[in-house]
Amino acid sequence: MLNDLKYAARLLLKSKGWTAMVVLSLALGIGANTVLFSAINGLVVRTLPVDDPHSLVRLRRVGQNDMVTSSSDYGSIASEGGQPSRATLSFPIFEQLRAANRTLTDLFAGAPMSSVSVAVDNQAEIATAYIASGNYHSLLGVTAVVGRTIAADDDRADAQPVAVISHAFWTRRFGRDPGVVGKVIRANNTPVTIVGVLAPEFSGVQRVLGPAHDLGFPLALDPLLNSGT
Repeated sequence: MLNDLKYAARLLLKSKGWTAMVVLSLALGIGANTVLFSAINGLVVRTLPVDDPHSLVRLRRVGQNDMVTSSSDYGSIASEGGQPSRATLSFPIFEQLRAANRTLTDLFAGAPMSSVSVAVDNQAEIATAYIASGNYHSLLGVTAVVGRTIAADDDRADAQPVAVISHAFWTRRFGRDPGVVGKVIRANNTPVTIVGVLAPEFSGVQRVLGPAHDLGFPLALDPLLNSGT
């Protein structure tokens, strides 16, 4: 076998142009297969790193809504029986569904925000963010590697503004300093206290393939974060 390999190597060296094309073709083929496997693994094979991921369901609104003047829908806009189907619901509808729930363990609401301006020690940057109801982490069984996650009490109108940060943001911006818990930053000019750092494997319920959002906020902060005050 060793002699065969040596002979093959001599033949390849004699035809360097052809060899380069073969190597390039192999590299392209391997790269394409890697990308394809990653996509299939993320969308079909890999499950969310949460408690009992197969029990999760996503509610959708089906039918016309003539009251809508604008939409922040994300994800695919499908059709159910010829009627438009959207993945977003208004917060009042979410509250009604949660109050009327008799089948599911509980309901949580959440959505990605537009980018937010974050100032840490007077150094500002644009960051990605996710906003969710106070039971988001506890219902999913998500824990923090440092500090704690957002709790139901954080999602009250009179609660102190808090946030959790992703493991990647903690590494990039704070050098994995455990003293980050309790640190006050400014998000869209709103003072917010960091209460915890999420595990690196958790990227959110809608980001199986992409990186985690830099920050996570309770829904009660939505008026402050979007007012710029």
